[in-house]
Amino acid sequence: MADMDQDLMLKVAAAVVAIVICSILLISKMKPKKVVDRKVLTEIFDNGGGVQWEQKYKENWNKEDVALTEWAGIDSGVVNDEERVLEIIMRGNKNFIGKFPKLFSLTNLVSIDLDHCKLSGPIPKEVGNLIHLTYLNLSFNDFTGGIPEEIGNLHYLTFLNLNRNPLGGPIPSSIQHMCNLEYLWLANCQLTGSIPLEIGHLTELRDLILCENKLTGKIPQEIGVMTKLDRLILSMNDMSGRLPPSLGQCKALTLLYLDRNNFTHQLPIEVSELPNLQELWLYRTNITVDGNPISKMGRFLTDRLPGVEVIVEQPATPSKVLVRKDNYSGGAGVGSGTGINR
Repeated sequence: MADMDQDLMLKVAAAVVAIVICSILLISKMKPKKVVDRKVLTEIFDNGGGVQWEQKYKENWNKEDVALTEWAGIDSGVVNDEERVLEIIMRGNKNFIGKFPKLFSLTNLVSIDLDHCKLSGPIPKEVGNLIHLTYLNLSFNDFTGGIPEEIGNLHYLTFLNLNRNPLGGPIPSSIQHMCNLEYLWLANCQLTGSIPLEIGHLTELRDLILCENKLTGKIPQEIGVMTKLDRLILSMNDMSGRLPPSLGQCKALTLLYLDRNNFTHQLPIEVSELPNLQELWLYRTNITVDGNPISKMGRFLTDRLPGVEVIVEQPATPSKVLVRKDNYSGGAGVGSGTGINR
């Protein structure tokens, strides 16, 4: 009898051990791994002057027992049983210094917001490897070296803001591949060259903000395919030539800023017939109306375009107009604006 009890106890003990082992194996499968993305974030912290960040930007960083989603500015999820970074939001972290962070192995990223940091140097071509990105905001930094062609690999991107970086160089023709892009903000980037004809592929575009650059050439006819375009802001460039009648196909336009360029010839009738237009800035251009300089035709245009604010002369008191992202509902929330000197 004792032998039977002992055998039973051994069997029970063996069963318990088996259950424990199975439970450990099951838990290890269910519990996401923490190694890969955490290591990358730790390196970003170390290389970006993380010890100098304000507490609100580094809360819970580098704590092994805290889930990544609890780290300040980080959102994460489980992908193939691994804990992966989905969003990095460091907007306003002015102690985030150095080069563009080495985050290219974070291949599940969908949103990056580094607005108003203290980052500099080139935007690496490897940014094109982050193919799941839908939101990219690098505005108000000190990035240089142009916009990399590889940015065209970001086919899912809906929002791109590079405002206020001394990037220089042209707008890459590869943007034609960013077929889901809705907001393209490239204000005050020291851009040169002309607007590429390939921009006509961006049929989902709602905002095209290219003011305060050194752009030359004409507005391409291809812009007429942007039937969802709400705001076209080209102020303060060196653009020239006739305004394309195809602008009249942009029926959703509410803001059209063409001031402080070298545009010439008659204002197309198609522009005056835009049904949703609210503001039209034409001052300090060589555009004419019925052969008369635009600066002399303010009252005529105001009468002809009731409900539209027509600016044909330099305002006596300069003011700031904020280019907002007030109708953007995706990505990392409300983005930064760019002040345009009016």
